[in-house]
Amino acid sequence: MATLVLEGHLGCQQAVAQAEVLRNSLQPGEPLEIDAGGLEGIDGCGLQLLAAAVRAARGLEAPVSWKEASGALQEAAGLLGLTEELGL
Repeated sequence: MATLVLEGHLGCQQAVAQAEVLRNSLQPGEPLEIDAGGLEGIDGCGLQLLAAAVRAARGLEAPVSWKEASGALQEAAGLLGLTEELGL
């Protein structure tokens, strides 16, 4: 199982670096766990990255689970109607 740990702020600049980590983490059928308990802030770029990662994982039949999702992530996803798509 691959685990993606997100901390601090996930904005456009950080999303570029995390995209590379995600590309290397996603493998067909390999579960992906996201630990976003330490995420203090997220913007539209960060949410787009997470939504794309979840879609890509599903396309690879790789189950996605959340170890923890911070209040900031849950609030931002809710405001943009992405809670269900992200599986939060």
